[in-house]
Amino acid sequence: MSQAENVEKIGDFETVSRTIWFPQMTREESNVVFTAIFDFQDGGPESVIWRKYCRDEIDVHSKAREQEAKKQVKKPNVKYLGFGNALVETVRKIKSVNPNGYGFEIVHEPSEGVFHAHIFYDLPVGTRYSALTKPQKMDLRFNLGKLFQPLIPQSK
Repeated sequence: MSQAENVEKIGDFETVSRTIWFPQMTREESNVVFTAIFDFQDGGPESVIWRKYCRDEIDVHSKAREQEAKKQVKKPNVKYLGFGNALVETVRKIKSVNPNGYGFEIVHEPSEGVFHAHIFYDLPVGTRYSALTKPQKMDLRFNLGKLFQPLIPQSK
């Protein structure tokens, strides 16, 4: 069976979690988290954890600590702080104020682990990422980041 056959539809009433990292998402090691916790570098997707496969907080923390160990090989100062949750429906409802109503979509990405999902810009067919203005991108990212508050700190 190929990975494409393993892709599942993520329903509106599912939950996804975004892991929070020091230093890129906070000024200091604290519970104060930037609302711009998504970058979408060059219009690419951002990773989240699908809670269907990580039901408990401890499961999310465990996956993040595995990721932390891998990241620290190249960047020793990177530290996992915790995560925030959002309901998929609320993510999909975020729309830009322009007439095209750009927003977000969430899809399962099992090639990176059965729990793995991607959030990406949901643009009309034929629309390029470059069509979004900087203020539109900032507004969309800010509103998305607000959904993943408050931080659920990692358990020690």
